[in-house]
Amino acid sequence: MFHYGGEWYWGVDRLCHLEARLTELGTRRQSGSTQTSAHHQPDSTRTDARHQPGATRTEGVSPSIAPARARMIAPRPDTPTGPHKDTGTLTLETYPSIRSPYTAAAFDATVALARETGVPLVVRPVLPMVMRGVPATRAKGVYIFTDAAREARARGTTDWGKFRDPIGNPVQRGYSLYPWADSQGRGVEFISAFLHAAFREGVNTNTNRGLRHVVESAGLPWSEAAQIVGNDDWIPLIEANRQAMYSFGLWGVPSFRLLNAQGEPLVHAWGQDRLWLIAKEIQRALG
Repeated sequence: MFHYGGEWYWGVDRLCHLEARLTELGTRRQSGSTQTSAHHQPDSTRTDARHQPGATRTEGVSPSIAPARARMIAPRPDTPTGPHKDTGTLTLETYPSIRSPYTAAAFDATVALARETGVPLVVRPVLPMVMRGVPATRAKGVYIFTDAAREARARGTTDWGKFRDPIGNPVQRGYSLYPWADSQGRGVEFISAFLHAAFREGVNTNTNRGLRHVVESAGLPWSEAAQIVGNDDWIPLIEANRQAMYSFGLWGVPSFRLLNAQGEPLVHAWGQDRLWLIAKEIQRALG
């Protein structure tokens, strides 16, 4: 993990953000010279709280990586959806959490990848890490939320930012409706609607009004949902999903596992920034 001018970069997967930022500052070398912009130079002498893990730069967050992509040294990997299409030989499992900003940043992209490649998608929700007893410091939590915002914007999400943390009771209420939503053929839509409400619309999902918004956005009737919200029927399902995820050595969300026609794993990966790897493995398996 490294730091530059008030912003943290967690490993090589974030080099695209740093490169885009340096390009924006005018530091890209061209024709043997380095283009600089003095008035944009970061103040490297500062030692205030901005230089602590989790206290990331918030203004502007990170410039778009798209304009300079063709000339980038460390571009974000492509997520191919072709040329090969599946005809029933693969299955993609995804393990999301409806409290995870990283899940929110990539869930719709995961659904789109499965749809465009013809690979059946199996959604296996799990509890948030902190509700599973996985420790996280405040600094790490702040970094995760700001980094997820940066990642979402890099994916072209323009409405990210209105956030209402659904930790605790909202997650439990939401998951109490998931088995029913899935039985109605709207499980994917329900997860997507919940994530949109919590991370893009700032909806209070701890209220009936907020949860009704989620349910109706997923194309489901609130009159039915209101009769079953708050039940405990979801607990065995969510726990089974957690155990399955842990069984192949992963614990973070979103996690992915690609299976062949015999149900054997071809590849598994953790993180929304590994979706490209899953996409490439799909093409390799189908090629």
